[in-house]
Amino acid sequence: KTPAQGETPLPSKPLAYTFLCRATMPRSRALRALACGSCCRAAFAMQPPLAADDLLCQVDGGCRRDAGLGLLQLSRQPQVQAQEAKAEAKAEVQLQHDEPMPILSKLLQTGHIEEPLEGDCEKYPTLCAEPFNCFSEPIGAKDILKMSLGRVATDDGHANLKAWCTGLEWDSSIAKYCIQTPDLVKNAHLVFDKQVKAGVGELDGSYCFLEGHCVNEAVTPDTTLAEAEALCDEKYGHEEWTSLNMLKMPIDFSFSKAEGFKSRSLPSYFGKLACAMGNYHCDVIYCRETYCKMDHYKSRYEHFLKENGWA
Repeated sequence: KTPAQGETPLPSKPLAYTFLCRATMPRSRALRALACGSCCRAAFAMQPPLAADDLLCQVDGGCRRDAGLGLLQLSRQPQVQAQEAKAEAKAEVQLQHDEPMPILSKLLQTGHIEEPLEGDCEKYPTLCAEPFNCFSEPIGAKDILKMSLGRVATDDGHANLKAWCTGLEWDSSIAKYCIQTPDLVKNAHLVFDKQVKAGVGELDGSYCFLEGHCVNEAVTPDTTLAEAEALCDEKYGHEEWTSLNMLKMPIDFSFSKAEGFKSRSLPSYFGKLACAMGNYHCDVIYCRETYCKMDHYKSRYEHFLKENGWA
C-alpha cells in the first residue's frame, strides 16, 4: 500500500535484532522463557511479558526462538502501515504457538509447570535425586517468578540448585558432573561438545576470555561449591550475584553467533548467574579445558584478557 498524502512512509528495510535469551551456561528453558519476555518488552516497550521459549509473539513485530540455540530473534515488521494499526496491535496481543498452552502461559494459569518438568526418574536420574529432587519436590509458579523478579540465588545467599529443574537437558552433564558427583574435567568436555554442536561455540569461547576464566588459577578441578561461592564473592561481590534475577539481563546488540561477544556486558551477567545457579567453578574449568587451549579461539579472543585487565 502506498502511504496516503501527508503520511510518513514506514522504513522499507526490516530491522532485525538478536538477543541471547538463556540462563547463562545452563541454558535453562524456563528461565530462558522469562528472559525472552524481558527482551520483547525492551525492544517494543510492551507491558506484559510476551515470549515463552519457542513462543511466537506478534505485536508490531515478532519474537521467535532460533531453533534449539537459546537465541531469541526479534524482528520489526515494516509492513504495519498506520499508527492506528500499531496501537491496536499493541492493545490486543496475539500469541501464536504450535502447542495449545505455552510454558509461560501454563505457569501463570495453573501455578505450576508440567513442561519442562515432563519426564521420570529413569530418563532424568540425576535431577530426580538429591540435591535436586525435581520430580518429588517440583518447582512452581512462585519459584519461577521469584527467579525472574526477585533473585535466582536462595534467600540465605547461596546457589539455588533447584534452578536446574528448569533445564532437564543438562541431567547427564552439568547436573551430574558439576554438582551431584563432581568431575569438572569430564563435565567440561561434555558441555563443550554439546555447545559446539548447538552452534554457540563462539559465544561461549568469547565469554571464557572476556570473563578472565582462561587465566583463573584459583579454581581447580577439585574446587567445591562452597569454595566457588567464596570465589564469586571475591570476583563479583556477594550482593551482586546473590541479588541477580532474570530481568537484570543487559540488552546488548553487539554480539553474534559467528563473532561472539564484544564486551563484558552479557558475559559478566552470565558469570554472576553461574554463581547463582552453582556452576561458576565448572564454567572456569569448562573454559580452561577447551576454548582457552584452542588456537582458533585464542586467535580471536585472547586479546580480551589484556584489554579487560585479566592479564
